[in-house]
Amino acid sequence: LVFRTLIADRSLLWSSLLVTLSVTLQALLLAFVGGVALAIAFNKSRVVEYSFYPYAVILQVTPVIAIAPPPLPIANGSS
Repeated sequence: LVFRTLIADRSLLWSSLLVTLSVTLQALLLAFVGGVALAIAFNKSRVVEYSFYPYAVILQVTPVIAIAPPPLPIANGSS
């Protein structure tokens, strides 16, 4: 069933895959640029480092599920 669906809907799935990959790569690039910029700011300014370092530590030790937005309630047509 899964393989037949992959073949039957390949054009729709391919276009969806391209959109997903595009968004993922854009987010990765944004995270990389932001991380490098923050690292440079930490290195160049002690005030910036002392101001934002506690937040950086908190974000590193907090599980992703705790800071991720909850999924929208789409089951059973509820809104």
